[in-house]
Amino acid sequence: MTEQTLAQTPRQRFTLTWEHIMFLAILALSVLTRFWALGDRALHHDETLHADYSYSLYAGLGFVHDPLLHGPFLYIMGAISYFFFGDSDYTARFSPALFSVALGMTPFLLRKELGRTSAIIAAVVMLFSPVFLYIGRFFRHDSYAVLFEVLVLIAIVRYARERDVRWLIIGALSFSFMLTDLETAYLYLAIFLPVLVAVFFWNVWRPALLGVGVIGVLIVACVFILPGKAQPAENPSEDITVSRVNGNYICPSEPLEDYIDNPIQTKAPGPIFGFGALETVDNTYALCVRHQPDNQLRVYLFKLYQFFRHPAILMAATVTILGSLGLWYLVWKRRDSNGNTHWMRAQASPNSMIRAYASLAADNRLLKAVGLAFIPYALFFSSFFSNPVGVISGTTGSLLYWLAQHNVKRGGQPSHYYAVMLAIYEPLIVIAALASMVLVIVRVIRMFRTKSEPTVHLAMGMLFAYWSVGAFFVFSWAGEKMPWLTIHPLTPLTFLAAWGAGQLIDAWIREHRTKTDGKSALVAIVGMSAIVAFAATTLLTLAIHPDSQYAYLAPWIPLGFVVICAVIALSHYQSHGALWSAGMLVFVLGGTLALYEFRSSWRINFITGDTADEMLVYTQTSPDALRVIRDLREASLSRFGDLSMPIWHDNETVWDWYLRPFSNHSEQPAGAPGVPADDVMAIVVLDENLSSIDDNTLPGFLIQKYPLRWWFPEDQIYRLQPDWLTEAPNENSSLLTKVLRQPLDQDTA
Repeated sequence: MTEQTLAQTPRQRFTLTWEHIMFLAILALSVLTRFWALGDRALHHDETLHADYSYSLYAGLGFVHDPLLHGPFLYIMGAISYFFFGDSDYTARFSPALFSVALGMTPFLLRKELGRTSAIIAAVVMLFSPVFLYIGRFFRHDSYAVLFEVLVLIAIVRYARERDVRWLIIGALSFSFMLTDLETAYLYLAIFLPVLVAVFFWNVWRPALLGVGVIGVLIVACVFILPGKAQPAENPSEDITVSRVNGNYICPSEPLEDYIDNPIQTKAPGPIFGFGALETVDNTYALCVRHQPDNQLRVYLFKLYQFFRHPAILMAATVTILGSLGLWYLVWKRRDSNGNTHWMRAQASPNSMIRAYASLAADNRLLKAVGLAFIPYALFFSSFFSNPVGVISGTTGSLLYWLAQHNVKRGGQPSHYYAVMLAIYEPLIVIAALASMVLVIVRVIRMFRTKSEPTVHLAMGMLFAYWSVGAFFVFSWAGEKMPWLTIHPLTPLTFLAAWGAGQLIDAWIREHRTKTDGKSALVAIVGMSAIVAFAATTLLTLAIHPDSQYAYLAPWIPLGFVVICAVIALSHYQSHGALWSAGMLVFVLGGTLALYEFRSSWRINFITGDTADEMLVYTQTSPDALRVIRDLREASLSRFGDLSMPIWHDNETVWDWYLRPFSNHSEQPAGAPGVPADDVMAIVVLDENLSSIDDNTLPGFLIQKYPLRWWFPEDQIYRLQPDWLTEAPNENSSLLTKVLRQPLDQDTA
């Protein structure tokens, strides 16, 4: 195309549509809900860690990556927020709130592939969802990570359709930032790398899929099945978990020539080959290998050698290398009688997916994108090259440390944890996603029967269904489960639910676009259902009261509401048809669940968020902690005119963050401080440390006790005892046990 032709080509004028207006309205509401009263709630324990380390980076005290506290991206974003807006609880949460707003806008980038109606539904769900909103107002890594997860997916989809190098760069950079933010990036990679490889070989040479599957199974077996079981420690603790031949594990240091190896004692050899246990079963080793703050590369490589010398790991590496070389030879090098390879024949076909894969090699664009993505990875993990070993430990330390935590299972949450979380907070999304998955399966079966290719919309449904299943099972399998991680399996479920709901709404609109006789019936159904919903809510509120004589009705009220709404909607079957009646029933029941989720979201984010009344909260710093800080501030200003009042405190992280404005605060050894000087005006310690202090240490001090942190009573709600299927529930059984065993019992209600 010549310059003259380009000059004559008219620019496409932007036209503001109702779709744009709706997304702008969602954007405005998202900004309001994310930033309103953002600093009113005290920082959660983990938030104080993140805020304090971000402050250290902002104050020029440096930062070294430690997988224990996840990746450096959060701390850099926190420091940037402090630089522009000052340091406070509000500004600590500013960047995750900003990224949460951006996450809510991502469906706009997929509106053509996902469907315009579905994109709007997904954005609305992300706006009001209890989980999306709570995590979006929470200074943790997950708001950033989930945004990058969605951006990588969008980049893959858009690049496959457009083959625009910009999407390749966006995807590569997003994955790089994801790696520097949270170790869930490796779970994300484990979900999507197999499908990218499978799609490639499905279109190039399908017999290779068998080889890929065998390689994958062997790698998993080498890491998780073939290693043996370690002998537990005699006196186990959070760090010392296994027994070794000669005492505890000693972290290597120079001179390495003097290091004495200390093998793990084997309780049960691994199957087939009788291998011993992996080093990562010992949490002490994981704490040692997670990073190398002193920047000694030789020592760190020796630590890695202690893990990678294991025969099962060597076998996994051998399988990976030889298997990859074998596939490379079979697909790219072996020629048929005509001199063509499988890859050559695939390139000669009009397959658009093959062209997308082939374009990755054009102009070395894939290598350039990877090289560009390596820049933030190297900068962040090396703390801007102040700790070069971080370029290696950023990957190896993260993987090995969290592989060990898979065995530690901090928190001890069961495998059904996310199922309970999603059922409580996102029932509408779960139900809609399951229905959408059925729709995907039906259409895929139809596609295979007709031997047709999937449409773009069906391909998106298949992709989100796969992501939903993969994310749910991978996160349920992972050893550490926490409420803030719920957003990871929820995100694909949201897109899948929106995909299916959009299909239903679009079909319903097409069917009834020109019909006007259903408006009065619509008003009647919605009105009657609203009355029934109000009555059901009133009865349920009375029934679930502990002393109510109607408690036995509690499980029947929701069921009765569904039945009555179904009768109301289906009563119009003869006059308006099955699709209209079914659509009305879905609309009414979906609207009711949407109101339930909106109520949950409002309460947890703006009413009860500073108390541990919700599973999603898990643990929360009490409002009394902020009251104590305010009292200390007023006392210092009253007595000294500034914040120079001398204060002693123990090593609780909350004090490191909240006492930072006080110029004379001093951390003392937990449980064993000296006698405070006469100028010390206040001492803030945990109760367990106070009880170990001699009474003579605190002469003249008035002791006041406040709750610092509240915990959600998990054992009472969702945990299942090993014998829950056989033993009758008792007063100590969890609520979930009673619901599963005695759902109609009055005590359960």
